[in-house]
Amino acid sequence: HSERTGWGQIYRYDGEGNLKNRVTDGYFVVGNIHRVDTLAQALYFEGFGREEGVNPYFSMKYKINFDGTGMQLLTPEEANHSFSMSDTHQFWVDNISRVDTAPRAVLRDTRGRVVLNREAVSHLHTTLPIIFAGVTCTLLVAHHTQRQSHTHLLYR
Repeated sequence: HSERTGWGQIYRYDGEGNLKNRVTDGYFVVGNIHRVDTLAQALYFEGFGREEGVNPYFSMKYKINFDGTGMQLLTPEEANHSFSMSDTHQFWVDNISRVDTAPRAVLRDTRGRVVLNREAVSHLHTTLPIIFAGVTCTLLVAHHTQRQSHTHLLYR
């Protein structure tokens, strides 16, 4: 990850430290690299400000090949997204949140397709245990009104 162009981008180097190629390119900032899939020769990462008309502070998730081809937006919803890959590397949990809507969680495949949708239980004021993608979570719904929801998904 480098800001040599003024934008945080990903570069790939060989074993001797020579630049092989620029992996990402454009007027957006790369955040965390979430997963390096050496078998598929692909990276999963977060980006900010790439999608036109979307708040540049939203954390969107992307996949790209090591050679810089095939960049794909995995999370089209205009919101913040978290990334938690399964041990099999076939699925990942995406916790989707923004301040003006109730949070929700979905299970996605490596192409970003939703394979399981776990809607937030926003009308309850309680703590609910959830088994989601083999991970036990607790959904805390502390307060919910028509305008605001304070819902948190905690992993155990």
